[in-house]
Amino acid sequence: MRFSAEVLDHIFSFLVSHQPTLFACSKDPVLFPIIERQIYYHTTVHFSTAWRDCNFEQDRLTKLVSENPRILNYVRILEIHVVLEHTGENDHIIVEQLEEFAETLLLFPSLECIILSTPKIRFWEWPDNFRAALEDRLKLPTVKEVHFVGNQGLPFSLIGNCKNIENILLEGVFEPSDEEEEEDLTPLQLKSLTLSDISHSLDAEQLHIKKLKSLKCSESSVEMLSSLLGECAETLNKLDIDLTYSRCKPQCFFFQQDAYTTETLDSTNYSFKSGKVKDVPFGRLSHIPPNLQELIIRAPVLIDNEFDDDLVSTPKQCWSYLPAVADIVLSLIPPPQSLIIDIKIHLFDFSSNLANVDFSPLAALGTAALSISQIDLYVHTDNLPPAVTHAQILSSLMEYEDVTGSIMEGTIKIHAERAAPGYVED
Repeated sequence: MRFSAEVLDHIFSFLVSHQPTLFACSKDPVLFPIIERQIYYHTTVHFSTAWRDCNFEQDRLTKLVSENPRILNYVRILEIHVVLEHTGENDHIIVEQLEEFAETLLLFPSLECIILSTPKIRFWEWPDNFRAALEDRLKLPTVKEVHFVGNQGLPFSLIGNCKNIENILLEGVFEPSDEEEEEDLTPLQLKSLTLSDISHSLDAEQLHIKKLKSLKCSESSVEMLSSLLGECAETLNKLDIDLTYSRCKPQCFFFQQDAYTTETLDSTNYSFKSGKVKDVPFGRLSHIPPNLQELIIRAPVLIDNEFDDDLVSTPKQCWSYLPAVADIVLSLIPPPQSLIIDIKIHLFDFSSNLANVDFSPLAALGTAALSISQIDLYVHTDNLPPAVTHAQILSSLMEYEDVTGSIMEGTIKIHAERAAPGYVED
């Protein structure tokens, strides 16, 4: 059977994130003309003081596109990756590379996403000529998404008047780097904003965001929720909170032989709504989104084992974020239309540890089910049969009649050994 070039092109489009596979297939002279477009779909350009075995060095890419201009039309995602040394004595070399690349940057006609990536080891400020070229490309009607990753000055004035930009991702340490007047900037109206591991809090005014439909944030970024919701609560319809890399201390169970003692989160002192979760404030949620259609909470549970002299393993403690999940769910009034909870249980190859996980905080789902039309509970360990995980959850929640009743009615659906959509392995 022979496939058409269009069908093959569609098939290889699924391999864009698997560059080694694409490069291997491109060695076939028949396939190369079809695969070439996918090879350059996501192009990363590295800027550093030393040669590295990477996607493209700045001068190599410049030479390549000058010899084969058609490549410029293939690039949809352009990642600018700066590699810094611990000292800044050679930064001028990278500045020169970026300034030279500015001319090439202006040649890309069909960009859809621009990624600015720097290390987190120290602060980086983008040079003027490069900023000017970047501003020009950000105004391309095709550019819908921008990522800022690392430790860098945040040139938000560059996108302040770009009505074409719909999605923004921030990950790392940022400082607004705009010295010019901002009174003429048009506030952003975004489809989505992703905040991941933000070390310094920014507010909605600094981000120039007025309207927002979807917000995804890690726990370290939840401090910014209050400011963002103050501006965007009315337009927000999807909220995704990821507690996977949380810095706050969760509920902890200490096992002692056949029994255990519990150190429990006191809801009066550690409330999501009151803004007190251990030493890391969540930020007061004075503006609850009134039109929230979907709430997603991703939370880990970790079992810690200790070994005796004979290497016999005994569960020592369980770090559980389930109380925080319950607190968040009960804090959102009015509630969302749909609730998705993803619980990753780290058993560390000891399957018997599942029995030591306390699922009682999920009793809050019984109350939530009275006002939320659909609740999907994803629980996965990655090393147990789905039937075992499902049975353990049901057994743990059996005493809560409102929960079991909602499960029987189909309001609460348990997806054992399945991850919720968008789950990323930590």
